[in-house]
Amino acid sequence: MNQKNQDILILIPHGGYQVPEELKDYTILEKHDIFLEADTGAIELFSFPDTRAHYLHTDISRLFIDLDRPYTALKSNSRSVINKMTSRNKDIFLPDHFPDEIALANILKRHYFPFHETAEKIINTGQIKLILDCHTVSASAPSSGAPRPLFTVQNRLLDDVPVNPCAPDDTAERFLELLKKKFSREKGTVSARFSLNHPLFESYIMKKYCTSGIPIIKLSVSRSLFLNEQHFNFDFLKIDEIRLKTLRDRLWECIEAVADFKE
Repeated sequence: MNQKNQDILILIPHGGYQVPEELKDYTILEKHDIFLEADTGAIELFSFPDTRAHYLHTDISRLFIDLDRPYTALKSNSRSVINKMTSRNKDIFLPDHFPDEIALANILKRHYFPFHETAEKIINTGQIKLILDCHTVSASAPSSGAPRPLFTVQNRLLDDVPVNPCAPDDTAERFLELLKKKFSREKGTVSARFSLNHPLFESYIMKKYCTSGIPIIKLSVSRSLFLNEQHFNFDFLKIDEIRLKTLRDRLWECIEAVADFKE
């Protein structure tokens, strides 16, 4: 599609599985650790080539560069832009091999800033009418074990700053209704299957681009839709491509419809 006709921007910050080349000799994680720490399946699910959507992603694992954190977030006792431990409290690096300040600066320069600079360049064209911050999430919350919805649409920030939503409530509600219609037969949770702003997920990307004047919505899709015995081979870390295509095609119909929604 001609680039001038692309008016949707899809950001996929956590879909990568790769270790940066400069860190490969220092990590002690196994392939399956990195695979399951990612927004597994997100790149495959939210990439829509030859459509009206720009989509940006990174192949680098969120453990080594988290695009949904400010670049200044380098504290060791919290989720950081570059992490020391996984969400399951496993060490990422060999002892005493966490990157020093010079290495951190180089990693940010190579893998962090280009993503956001490209997003800003696309936004500044004035052609974008909807931004989607797209994620896949585990079937239950890691800390509490509480089951999560299959689809969570979020137009408000966790800390409620700014107070105004990042996308009109009518637009977010319409998006949720579209998802309900297209995915009404899907199961995979004992929670409410479709939810608006519950739970509220932290999102630096939403906060960063909420002031652009363009509606931005965070979409979180449960991995229970495809990381299950029917559609996932754990031995080969392989997701059923037909299943992903089926989900992706229905998602795109919802995304196009909400982009054209008039309040």
